[in-house]
Amino acid sequence: MLRTTLAGLRLHKGRLVTTALAVALGVMFVTGTLVFSDTLRESFSSRVMGSAGKMDAVVLPAEGSTDPVSGDVLDEVRDLPEIDRAAGVTMGDSPLLDEDGRAVGSVPTAGVSVGDVTRYSAAEGNLPEGPDEAALATVTAETTGYGIGDTVDVLDAEGERHSFTVTGLIDFGVSGEISYRGAVAFVPETAAQMTGTEGFAEIDAIAAEGVSAQQAADAVSAAAGDGAEVLTGQKLGERLAEQAGAQADALATALLLFALVSVVVAAIVINNTFAILVAQRQREMALLRCVGAVRRQVFTTVVTEALVVGLLASALGVLAGIGLGYAGFAAGAEAFDADAGAAGVVVKPQAVLIGLAVGTVTTLLAAVLMCLIGALVGVGLGVFFGWAASA
Repeated sequence: MLRTTLAGLRLHKGRLVTTALAVALGVMFVTGTLVFSDTLRESFSSRVMGSAGKMDAVVLPAEGSTDPVSGDVLDEVRDLPEIDRAAGVTMGDSPLLDEDGRAVGSVPTAGVSVGDVTRYSAAEGNLPEGPDEAALATVTAETTGYGIGDTVDVLDAEGERHSFTVTGLIDFGVSGEISYRGAVAFVPETAAQMTGTEGFAEIDAIAAEGVSAQQAADAVSAAAGDGAEVLTGQKLGERLAEQAGAQADALATALLLFALVSVVVAAIVINNTFAILVAQRQREMALLRCVGAVRRQVFTTVVTEALVVGLLASALGVLAGIGLGYAGFAAGAEAFDADAGAAGVVVKPQAVLIGLAVGTVTTLLAAVLMCLIGALVGVGLGVFFGWAASA
């Protein structure tokens, strides 16, 4: 039976190549989408975890609350023996002006404080150190064209214009708010004056020597009370990474729909190909029946051919899909605010297994369906001719 299958594949290799190509293309899009989304998710997670993991304890407003964390909480956190250093993060409106004196963007640019204790670092240049210095978010620099060494004008809470020298660019990771609004970073005192806000968007703390992150977080939680939420930097990173992963999941779902369409098209091509092959091989199958082959053996021959074609084409599709997924990620890394260099291609076992399963099962189902349709037609014709002969 295996020899018969291989002979059939060689005899009809032209049409089977078309089938294999259709299967490989469908599998390529499915696998490519999975590799793309896994790589994108890993890039988001590594950037977020790298930022939040610098802190041992982070104080946030209570869940569902819009009130900032009180400055009194920062004083109490700094006095804890479990804490070495702590600083509050001021965040408010600080409209950045373009070269024509107009506010950048449709919403005011965010003003953010960065100091000795901060989970952000300069991607280029340095963080501001004086009252007349500022750093821009990388997305803001790309939008406005400002760079290191430029002088920028920013409006304070009263609408008065202040000039700052740009000392560096800060990558704020996958923060949705910063990506949309942009940001200008100041030293803490200047940030408070420019935004006019009281309290903090968060408080970052570094544990004292010999104190674990969890011990520091527990001590800070007791000092902060019920009006705030306290997390270790690791847990905050995991939360932000999960939120960032949701962005990748939404994009992957949309792309996967297109991939499934290609699989459906491939199934139609496979079905048509096997319909033609079965029609062309009627004499061959009749000869097999004459020499003693039962219907099950003839059916097994067709299904085995489909299995071989499906497996080989799916394997090629998976390899092509891995390349397609990473090529798409590398090409669109900037648009997705991801780091193509740091991520590396992420190929999970489920991506390979799903690709192989989709291609192989689709090929088998299409072939089996064709055989069943052929059998039903044969039975119908037999009944018809039998009735006609008896009539």
